[in-house]
Amino acid sequence: MENTEQEALRALYSDVTQQIFIAERLDDDQSPDDERLAAWAEVSQTEEVIASTLALSAVERGIAQRGAIAAAEKSGNKARADALRQQYGI
Repeated sequence: MENTEQEALRALYSDVTQQIFIAERLDDDQSPDDERLAAWAEVSQTEEVIASTLALSAVERGIAQRGAIAAAEKSGNKARADALRQQYGI
């Protein structure tokens, strides 16, 4: 992986970590459903980008795929979670 790709991946990891922190905080604060669900949807999208960026053999790819599915479920989007499961063969 080239240096610029590594930098982009590090930025994605940083983004998703922050997004997860926010989504979990919204869950803990019992924030309105639309805010919480939107936060988890954002996590799912970023995890999907991470999964598509990593090499097929990367362990992190599987982690990101499962993260995308779990976050889609938490966002209340069962159709997206099912589509990702089918896409990833999980």
